[in-house]
Amino acid sequence: MSKKEISNEPIYYGLYKLTSKNRFWKVYAIVLSVILLLAIAAGGLYLIFRPLTPPEIIGKNASAVVAIETHTYGEDSVLVGTGSGFIVDGAGYIVTNQHVISRGGNVSVYTKDGKEYNARVIGSDAFYDVAVLKIFSDEENYRFPTVELGKATDLTVGEQIVAIGTPQERAYGWTSTVGVVSSAIRNFIEYGEVKRYVQFDAAVNGGNSGGPIFDSRGRVVGIVEKKVVDNEGMGLAIPIETVRELIFSFIDDDRSKPQFGVEGVSVKKDVEYFTEDDKIYVIRLDEETGTKYFLDENLNITELTDDIAVNGEVFIAEATGFKASSVFKSSGAYGILEVGDIVTGFDGLELVYDDVNYPYEMIIERLASKKAGDIVEIVFVRNGETITDSIKLTPKN
Repeated sequence: MSKKEISNEPIYYGLYKLTSKNRFWKVYAIVLSVILLLAIAAGGLYLIFRPLTPPEIIGKNASAVVAIETHTYGEDSVLVGTGSGFIVDGAGYIVTNQHVISRGGNVSVYTKDGKEYNARVIGSDAFYDVAVLKIFSDEENYRFPTVELGKATDLTVGEQIVAIGTPQERAYGWTSTVGVVSSAIRNFIEYGEVKRYVQFDAAVNGGNSGGPIFDSRGRVVGIVEKKVVDNEGMGLAIPIETVRELIFSFIDDDRSKPQFGVEGVSVKKDVEYFTEDDKIYVIRLDEETGTKYFLDENLNITELTDDIAVNGEVFIAEATGFKASSVFKSSGAYGILEVGDIVTGFDGLELVYDDVNYPYEMIIERLASKKAGDIVEIVFVRNGETITDSIKLTPKN
């Protein structure tokens, strides 16, 4: 058998001629492709995880931040409180401070698109100073814009933060300030317990209470609680993870409870009121001039002229109770109660209005012991007639 001769000729595969030179360019092309893919991936990761600029953070979140006002009506005055909050659930659940709504009275929420809502307090905790409110949209299946929650424990000292809120009256709503984390976590002893805070230097004032601070990724990492008095650039926020479980326990509990399904205002018999855009004012008489006036939401004395009165409703409450301004179609009260009815009794409870009791709050407290499907008796006044009926409580939306 003869030995095969070893050929130095190049080998052909189809029309492709594989030489050492071709092999080099093939490897080069593969390496270049891998480098390009890694560069594209790195660029994509940077776009996803890069720090956002303040305008980007504000643009992403401002519509989910709200202004909050409380109105407590006395015999001769209106006490107005202001605060901020942020929406954590598209169904209309809002987080704020407990001290923002602690005075009671009517709670109004204002969104950045110019709308106003009557809010219901569904849960609060005094130690953690957190409360959850609920607002309802008139649009069916509407979802409110929400924020994304982060972790204060991920913060580093010097990291940029943005605060959005209403530092004073509503004219300053959605004020944005930029600062840095001064101390990621501060521990203080309050009421014998350790309470944790994020310290930051973005400018805040009293009305910022309950509003959010955002990290450099645009996530809520704290709830503004206070500005350290007499010290500029010292704000304290509740770390969001400290109260996150509490917040969502309020929301989950609320969804399992029944609704009354009626919006309105608490009124006292024989008191004259002026209502406008879901606000209610006690009308007073200046005996010297014979003119009627009311204290507006900024505690300014406003004369009730014919031009002003025509924009709302002036009435003398024919009973003490809860005056309906709207009735939800999804509630058991729909078809029984009408706009203008005054609910004076709920489930055997006579509604009263004094320094410590408000008719609507009495209804809410009684609902806490009920469940969807329960039948409750209501007493209401319509055009001077007292009517007793029963409604079936329905689940909340």
